[in-house]
Amino acid sequence: MVILNTPGLIVENLDMVAGALDGYAELNVDYIDAYNALWTTMQGVENVGAFDTKHFSRLPGITVIGPEEAR
Repeated sequence: MVILNTPGLIVENLDMVAGALDGYAELNVDYIDAYNALWTTMQGVENVGAFDTKHFSRLPGITVIGPEEAR
């Protein structure tokens, strides 16, 4: 997280990037899964279809619908 505070560094969606990094580090999930879950919850979406149910199920505020449930 220290790199995000580097003087002169401009990071778009800093809150999203920082939140996703927190999820990545604290919940042992892929960074992009943490980012996508954070984005979807900010959009008011609660149900997410995903092949990676293992990681998504660790993320708060998300109900995962895996391929087996979608049938």
